[in-house]
Amino acid sequence: REGFSVAVIGDSWVANGKLDGPLADALRENGIRATVISFGDPGAKSKRIYANLVGQGKPSHSSHRILSDPGVRYCIIIAGVNDVMARIGKDFYAYHTYALCQTLRDSGIRVFALEIPEFGTEVQLEVPWYVRYGKLPLYGLLFEEEGDGLESYRRAFLDRLDAEGL
Repeated sequence: REGFSVAVIGDSWVANGKLDGPLADALRENGIRATVISFGDPGAKSKRIYANLVGQGKPSHSSHRILSDPGVRYCIIIAGVNDVMARIGKDFYAYHTYALCQTLRDSGIRVFALEIPEFGTEVQLEVPWYVRYGKLPLYGLLFEEEGDGLESYRRAFLDRLDAEGL
């Protein structure tokens, strides 16, 4: 199978072609010859990644051309880390990531939206023994306790897909 492209759009995880080589190698190892093209916008949240796709973003990060490129058959979306870190809201993330998927599908492109990857480092805090033995993960204190952490963003997107019948 040759003669098609796989697009990768997203944030800094995609920027500067970081994934192009490894993805092309993995495809080639499985007998698939495809061109990998990527459009990464460091620091972008899901809304800006969507704006870049529909031609409303910064020209330097625009991925708009993949919508009219007949060679692009597949698109991988890697987004969400910046949404979580900025506490934008899980519904905001789910809405824009779904809009990305739908726009690509409407252009005849098969979509693979990756789950928001684990990111950052877990910081440990020492707390007095009378509060709790051991250490508490700072990440959990800041995000998961309020139900607006990484898992809630993942769940919100899956719920959106279910609601739309996908």
